[in-house]
Amino acid sequence: MQQILIADDHSMIRKGIKLLLERRLNCKNVAEAESCNGILNELKKTKYTHIILDVVFSDGTSLEIVPMITRCIGCENNDLFHAACRDICRCIQAV
Repeated sequence: MQQILIADDHSMIRKGIKLLLERRLNCKNVAEAESCNGILNELKKTKYTHIILDVVFSDGTSLEIVPMITRCIGCENNDLFHAACRDICRCIQAV
C-alpha cells in the first residue's frame, strides 16, 4: 500500500496536491508536513513509500535534510521526489 507524504510550506499547495492524488489517482494514505521538523516527525511515525518535497521551508531546505530522510526511510524500497513547486506536476505524474 502506498503511503505518501507531501511536504511544502504552503498549505494551498499541499491541499491541491493531496486532492489530485486522492481524486485522480485514488490514493488513500496521503499525509502532509509544512516544515523540515514536520517531515522528520512524520518519518518517525510512518513508513512512507513516496515523498513529494518542496525545496525551501521556514526552518531549512530539503537539500539539508535529504541525508536524514534517506536514513529514516532507507531508500531501497522508496521513491524520493525532490521538486520545486514549479515542477510539482511532474511529481504527480510519477506517482
